[in-house]
Amino acid sequence: MCLALLLATPARSLSDTDLSTVANDLPPSASFSAQKNPHCIPANTPPVFPGLRPCIWPHLLRLVTNGNVEQAPGALPTEVEVESVTIEIRGRMFIPNHVLLHHNQETALRFRNHDTELHSVVAKELFFGVGLNVSGNGAPEFGPDGLKRVIIPPEGLIEIQFTPARTGTFSYLCDMPGHDMRAVIVVE
Repeated sequence: MCLALLLATPARSLSDTDLSTVANDLPPSASFSAQKNPHCIPANTPPVFPGLRPCIWPHLLRLVTNGNVEQAPGALPTEVEVESVTIEIRGRMFIPNHVLLHHNQETALRFRNHDTELHSVVAKELFFGVGLNVSGNGAPEFGPDGLKRVIIPPEGLIEIQFTPARTGTFSYLCDMPGHDMRAVIVVE
């Protein structure tokens, strides 16, 4: 936890000089031991930063939190829970054909193609004006308004990470010739 605080603190970055100052310029009267200080790591633990004494973490914690050690857990950024939804493509069908997502909830939307032919996902309205990240072995196509469509190869998988910015019902389809595949994503 202390290392996470050290690495996640935007207010002040610590240089090697700061670390060595904290580590080596402690008052000679300061006595630290794992028995007396529950924040202290055992003496036989390999140091994370070479040259630091094993029991320096309480002092680094105070430096990083401006002396407010009791508030340290609140100083950590909260982890954002990602909503994960997988849509299977099988037999020229999106399964399930109706998906519910949540407004302003970070989402990982996956499409897995189990067919032996190419498929595409076209959902322009859902992704309009939204920052997103497309990964996997599909071929995304972008236009002036953002993501136009993603072509998914046989046995392929694509993942679109985004945060739905608008509520509503958004239809999507496969626009490959001869494919009549349609489905709906509802954002509430």
